Amino acid sequence: MVDDDAGGPYPVPPRTAFAAELAARGVVVRPGGERVVLLFADVKGWKARATLSAASRGALAAALARPATTVCFGHPRLAAEIPGAGPILCAWSGDEVMQRAAAERLLAA
Repeated sequence: MVDDDAGGPYPVPPRTAFAAELAARGVVVRPGGERVVLLFADVKGWKARATLSAASRGALAAALARPATTVCFGHPRLAAEIPGAGPILCAWSGDEVMQRAAAERLLAA
């Protein structure tokens, strides 16, 4: 998980709904399984930028050094900042409902 929303003046909302939805649908998350990288990058005024931070870009590059599917919980324009050629699912925001919808969509693919 890469969380571009952390470190601001407000607490980040829970990041657990994606995994909870997978578990509710019987998916067992295990090391060495299919890799999914979650990128939380909601639009926030306090960021004063429309891009990922340098720290988030570095963490994302490290996380995607091996092939993975990326779920971008942010504006779809951020897909241009995601390195590699792996699939990207854009989910617009990191709200609980979007986390659950993204998990549901990945399982339907």
